[in-house]
Amino acid sequence: MDLTEIPSKIDELRRQIMSCASEGEKDGWHLVKQSEEVYILRTMSHGAAMGMISARDFVDLIVNVNNKEVVGTMGESVTLESCPPVSEYVRGFNHYCGVLCFRIEGEPNKTKLVYIVQADIGGQVPTSLVEMAIPSVIASFCSSLKKQ
Repeated sequence: MDLTEIPSKIDELRRQIMSCASEGEKDGWHLVKQSEEVYILRTMSHGAAMGMISARDFVDLIVNVNNKEVVGTMGESVTLESCPPVSEYVRGFNHYCGVLCFRIEGEPNKTKLVYIVQADIGGQVPTSLVEMAIPSVIASFCSSLKKQ
């Protein structure tokens, strides 16, 4: 699957899964589970920075991809009537985002990593605080990938 095909695939899957969202199987944080590759997931975070950042939650349509060219997880936030915002969390919104690891032909120990982050964390967080945190989050994520 080409990287440019993924947004249209997510749109197609969003239409399919949202039509059955009220009937979906509930499984832990999975609000709707169509398959191992496609599901709606609610994630929650604790507050941070000594209370400067409130707890957040996100409701995302997740698509896992694993084929001969790429392995990865892509997603985008969705509005789900069965999971409205609650007062304990600030509802964030993920625009099209994800992690893709493209296999490099002839080099089995190498991969091309594409990491797309487009999150609106909601609420009133100073931009400087967000910009300061992002590089360490990405570095930590990439470091954990190397260990695996």
